[in-house]
Amino acid sequence: MDVYTVLKVMRNDGVQEERLERCAVVGNSGTLRETHYGAAIDAAQFVMRFNSGRSKGFESHVGRGSDVRLYNGPYVTSKMAGEMTLAQVLPPPLLV
Repeated sequence: MDVYTVLKVMRNDGVQEERLERCAVVGNSGTLRETHYGAAIDAAQFVMRFNSGRSKGFESHVGRGSDVRLYNGPYVTSKMAGEMTLAQVLPPPLLV
């Protein structure tokens, strides 16, 4: 899915509406290692991930792909190939 399609789907003003049948919102909880949702996540039309959650080495648990990654924090790391990144970059914490 390209960035223009993503923005059209995310748009919520009633002008254009497109619905996806299957989306996956994947968090970073360690309990995902106890699951095997990878195939179901990969079957989704749109996959959203957060911050620096890794998938390499955990594909059977969390899938392989990603369409958009949301970051919130002072550090934004490299993204997966083909992934759009949305970030709110905050100043680094003060060390006292």
